[in-house]
Amino acid sequence: MNFSGKPFNFLKVTTLSVDFFLESVKNGDKKALEHLVSRGAVNASLDDCGRTALIFASLNGDTAAIKYLLNNGANKKIKDASDRNAVNYALEYAVREGDEDSKIPQMIDSFDKKD
Repeated sequence: MNFSGKPFNFLKVTTLSVDFFLESVKNGDKKALEHLVSRGAVNASLDDCGRTALIFASLNGDTAAIKYLLNNGANKKIKDASDRNAVNYALEYAVREGDEDSKIPQMIDSFDKKD
């Protein structure tokens, strides 16, 4: 039910709401990432280029999102349409930010989930 008391039609999702959700994931919004993980879509492509939430987190240098995604099953080896993965984007972030000593690429590359 929605606030009007009428049943909500989940099949009628607006492009605006989908775009907002994808932008939230791309920007590392914790609730959006949790929703993505809870739906088993942690490795889903979020755009036409095949970039995943982990790739976007790497591109933004968001270490908290990167750790969360890796610990929840994100595949660091997935490549996008330009044949780049999360490590490649983390390196790009480091260069763009002038942080050649960034630990993010190594953190992603060396990650090995321990169950």
